[in-house]
Amino acid sequence: MPSANIKMTAPNTVSVGSVVLMPDGTVSTVGAGGRLQVPPSPLAIAGLMAAGFTFYPDNAVPWVPGRWYASAETFAAVITVSNKLYATPIYVANRCVISALGVNVTTQQASSAVRMGIYSDNYGKPGDLLFTPTTAETPTTGSGAADGALTEPYELSPGWYWRAIIGFCASTFPSISGTTALMNSHMNQILGATTSALSLAVSAAGAASGTVVDFTYAALPAVYPTTNYGLVVNASCPTFSLKVGA
Repeated sequence: MPSANIKMTAPNTVSVGSVVLMPDGTVSTVGAGGRLQVPPSPLAIAGLMAAGFTFYPDNAVPWVPGRWYASAETFAAVITVSNKLYATPIYVANRCVISALGVNVTTQQASSAVRMGIYSDNYGKPGDLLFTPTTAETPTTGSGAADGALTEPYELSPGWYWRAIIGFCASTFPSISGTTALMNSHMNQILGATTSALSLAVSAAGAASGTVVDFTYAALPAVYPTTNYGLVVNASCPTFSLKVGA
């Protein structure tokens, strides 16, 4: 647990200026925006989250309803590959409801489709499928977004999650936006490297942009597969963004 105080946002029923008695016996005054500083006590944080408070770290700006969010990366067009399931991590800053997933199609191809889903984090790898649009999204002719609305919005708590995506096409696969392999990128730093040399490489040849695993195109599996699981190195990795519901 960090030594500095933790930021939390109070429920709407708690007014600014209220004094909050925390589970560990300490007190804090609710400030502007319903925020308060919480001592880094696991008991205090767990008790307040159970009471409806939302935790967010100092370096993360809370997500705003109605906006789309991706990760802080450089993006480039990338062609999806047959029977490959890609995944990239993303940090959700605050408790929020996700209403849609969206992919940016840079070059559409006839009879193409993509499937998207959000997986839990399993110690640095994708774990269990949390939600996915009920049908595969078919990119429209030309370029533009292909958004997949959820039948029911899904609430996420603050933390790490994985965006999984797989493409399909009868002939040529479409190009979509993906994270770029750059040595100093946030994605490369959080994914790690397979060797010490790659972790200290001075060119993009050793940079990771996401992960990939073998998977025959179909509805996304309940548990993320592990066959030939590895990093996408020196190439862009397909990904998508999340929309926060109102």
